[in-house]
Amino acid sequence: ISPSGSKGFTWNVVTGCLRDCRAPGGKESYCYARRIARRFGKTKAERNFEPTFHPERQYEPSLRRKPVTIFMGSMTDLFGPWAPDEWIWTVLQEVVSCRRHVFLLLTKYPERYKEFNPWPSNCWLGASATNGNTWWAGKHHLSRVEWEDGKRRSFISLEPLLGPVVSMEGCPAPPVQWLIVGAQTPGRFILVTRERMGDAWGYAQTHSIPLFIKDSLYVEGMPRDLPYLEVP
Repeated sequence: ISPSGSKGFTWNVVTGCLRDCRAPGGKESYCYARRIARRFGKTKAERNFEPTFHPERQYEPSLRRKPVTIFMGSMTDLFGPWAPDEWIWTVLQEVVSCRRHVFLLLTKYPERYKEFNPWPSNCWLGASATNGNTWWAGKHHLSRVEWEDGKRRSFISLEPLLGPVVSMEGCPAPPVQWLIVGAQTPGRFILVTRERMGDAWGYAQTHSIPLFIKDSLYVEGMPRDLPYLEVP
């Protein structure tokens, strides 16, 4: 839900990816987008999840006159190495022309963010992490991002939480203003131990960082009614 009360939407001007979505042992991993494309894709390219830019969807945000929150790309990773800079710059042109909207971007390749500095002030940039290593990598790359007004708007999404998050005791405040924790998708309401969660909960409290725990995940020993349960 947007601050104005309007229901947000997902903008899939780009779909598909070339990421290896296979877990150890060769089994297909948690990529819900690939499964959706395989089942509902209207063309062979869509069913094969080939990276595609859809010019007919390019100006969808401009058609929304009321300010809304827009998630960019539930069916792709716009910053994957297969996505040309031209696609990203085209997306950013629309973002800049729609200052009334707030755009949420999330990627497993946050190292590309710095290539497009400085970012428009109506963008929140996120890095996906599934364990301690990717958590630290995400923090590092987000620290190199700049915004045109100098105000940071970044987040880390620990979803799916597949491994332990290393201890954060004594670690300085991160360059993020929001944390998300979620289960594997498609998933179910599962129990995750505090050992896997690490110190993320206490870390968020210590630094007054909003923490959003998705309904599909329950962390043992943590209350469901969280004081930091909110969105930017």
